[in-house]
Amino acid sequence: GHQGLASTISGLGIARADVSVKFVSAVENTPRNYLLNYLFPVCQMQELKEWASPIAEARVEYDLMPMYADSILFSISGYSHRLMTTLKDLVIDKENKRRLDECHISEDLFLKIRAKVKKDILNKQEDAAYQALAEEWAYFSTDRAIHWKEYLPLVDKVTLEEVQKFGAAFFKRTAITVLA
Repeated sequence: GHQGLASTISGLGIARADVSVKFVSAVENTPRNYLLNYLFPVCQMQELKEWASPIAEARVEYDLMPMYADSILFSISGYSHRLMTTLKDLVIDKENKRRLDECHISEDLFLKIRAKVKKDILNKQEDAAYQALAEEWAYFSTDRAIHWKEYLPLVDKVTLEEVQKFGAAFFKRTAITVLA
């Protein structure tokens, strides 16, 4: 079986584990791609919530988080004996013919997601000082970071079709790092 970072649920003796998979793509690190990579995982999480409800019932937690324009971190935690199977099912669900690189949400839902993402970006201006400092520090500490002011003007112009095409392009040439 898979070991990972295991802990035990207090009193029950049931092992839990955490696994993170980092997908690193060959897409260019531009403000537009950064925005598309910001939107793609949010859209995918909405889709995963719909078709992965049995996984949630099994007390498995998962999250997709963009990292720069060219990487996405997929984290999953749950009971260790089912974790790798569950991870595989979340990435490629052969039974239901769903894949992580394909996003199938409605246009209406996408517009709601895009509006929320824009609101979240605009709210960065209202962050507490320590949060704003941490955010700004990222732009000074690496040349890969893209400031939110660079992609904010693009938010209203991005379409669901562009996000879907980005997902396919992102996963076309991807390296995978597993952190267990």
